[in-house]
Amino acid sequence: MKRIWLFALLTLVTIAGSPGPRLQAYSPHYLPGGKNYLSADNFQYASGRLSAIEPFLVKPYTDYALTLPRWYAENAAGSEVTLTFFCDEEELDTLIFDPYDDFSDSGGTNYWFMTFRTPVDVNYLSLSFEDGRDPFSVTAISEMQLEEGTTFTGLEAYVAGTVTDVNGPYFQGNPVVISNVDDPLSLEDIQAGISAFDVIDGEVTGDIEVISDQYTGNRTILGNYTILFRVSDQCLNSTEFTMTVKVVDVNPPLITGPGTVVVPHPQTRTIPDLTALLTASDQHEGSVVQTLTVVSDGYTANAGTVGDYEVIFEASDTSGNRSTYSLTVSVVDQAAPVFSGISEITIGYDHRLSAEDIRAMLQAQDGYDGDLTTDIILTSDGYSAHLHEVGQYLLVFAVTDAGGNTAEKTVCVRVVDLIGPIIYFDASVIRVYNTTVLTLTDFTTLLVRADELAANTAYVAEVRFDSYTAHASVPGTYHLTVDYVHPNGTLVTKSLQIVVREKPIGNIDGIPVGPVAEPSFFEKNRSWIIGSVLAFPVIVANVIFFFLRRKPH
Repeated sequence: MKRIWLFALLTLVTIAGSPGPRLQAYSPHYLPGGKNYLSADNFQYASGRLSAIEPFLVKPYTDYALTLPRWYAENAAGSEVTLTFFCDEEELDTLIFDPYDDFSDSGGTNYWFMTFRTPVDVNYLSLSFEDGRDPFSVTAISEMQLEEGTTFTGLEAYVAGTVTDVNGPYFQGNPVVISNVDDPLSLEDIQAGISAFDVIDGEVTGDIEVISDQYTGNRTILGNYTILFRVSDQCLNSTEFTMTVKVVDVNPPLITGPGTVVVPHPQTRTIPDLTALLTASDQHEGSVVQTLTVVSDGYTANAGTVGDYEVIFEASDTSGNRSTYSLTVSVVDQAAPVFSGISEITIGYDHRLSAEDIRAMLQAQDGYDGDLTTDIILTSDGYSAHLHEVGQYLLVFAVTDAGGNTAEKTVCVRVVDLIGPIIYFDASVIRVYNTTVLTLTDFTTLLVRADELAANTAYVAEVRFDSYTAHASVPGTYHLTVDYVHPNGTLVTKSLQIVVREKPIGNIDGIPVGPVAEPSFFEKNRSWIIGSVLAFPVIVANVIFFFLRRKPH
């Protein structure tokens, strides 16, 4: 009904060709003729509250100053001022203020005032005042003033307005716009986000013009910039709208690097080592690798344990945008176990040595799993089928750690027809029974057979240490060190460990041997007897033939 009545009056004014008469009484539908919006005709007092009878027309998105008498601002606790904003009949928002706390006395000794800005889509405002001590009177409105602006410029009585359109259009839109510096908005994009309406003319968005633009030339530079828009209606009432454009960096930095880093045990990596594998850059600022920090470290405390661990890094730019990157550190056991023990054995053909005996002479250690000696297995056996056969044979042993790393050890067994029942290990350990006494010549021959000394070479041997010879028949461990001088003057020193063991009763295969019987006459002369028997017919035949030739004719 308000707008129908309004348009009817405007039509009459247009026909008359005149601005129209001034109203002698308050009308809630039009702006006042002066600067004061408050009319005592539009207020009533009831139940301790002085309230506007009808909301009165105000401008949207406009600064206003509300001035009150000092005696009301200093009234007892309970006083309050309520502002209610409307868009036509729809209530938009309500603001409540405490006169003593929220109003300033800079308006003078007799008046206090406060400022506020109307919403962008408001067109009506209603006021009410609650008295905290003394009852109000409608006449108190004559000591109050609501005017455009942000300062109190002196008290003025209400002046009724006219029926002419003195209210400029109002804007709708956000007064603050965020623009991404990496993908900035254009001026056209920003202007498309606002609209303008006039109570009389309706929508006037197409008439919006740009008055000043601090943004366009700086849209790639971080900062806050203003754009001033203006729109006018048919009666040339203008409204300005200032929009602030905040150019910000909203994109986080990008971190790149390997997804997984493999660290072989027992090696380790420090956090700086891992950080050096990453790069971080921001689309606006460039490299931000200096901001890389660790926010979670599951690796350092577990660097000595095989497994996968996560380290999370973070990078930031000066706008506070942050991004994270997850790096997996995989601690693996890549080192194979290490064998120790013999590599070759020289053994007399008449001595029995099993593959298991040889395996027992080996040890295996792993840098992560520790002692793996009991896990050693025989994978190739070229020896067991040739026990007591002169020759050279290979046995291959293997051991695997928990990480699947396998190491192999090849042992060469040389079976020789040499000096008694003797075993020779790695050119350093010799095992011999106490019934066999080895001489320096025997040792030299053994070293030649084992390829420790060159064959067919006249070495000059000099014994430097010998604890064996004097105790050759006594079980125990002895040592012999000999210097061998080659004909060309080269000196070769051999240090041997001789293990003397007591010879067991029985043969080398463990079969007991009974008393040895004295051989019979036949066994002692077997070959002579057999030869005589075979030769006797031949001798007899020769004798007969001899005598037949001498018979006279």
